[in-house]
Amino acid sequence: MVALEFHQYETSQKDPLNPYLWNGLRILFWFGTYCLVLFVLNFIH
Repeated sequence: MVALEFHQYETSQKDPLNPYLWNGLRILFWFGTYCLVLFVLNFIH
């Protein structure tokens, strides 16, 4: 119920690209963190 209301709130915003933009930023953030962790682990070993 809350998720449905939140979804309706998201789609009623002025900028429809906002959720897609935040999804992309979140994916880029996690990808960067993953690469950083791999780099640090390789540097330690």
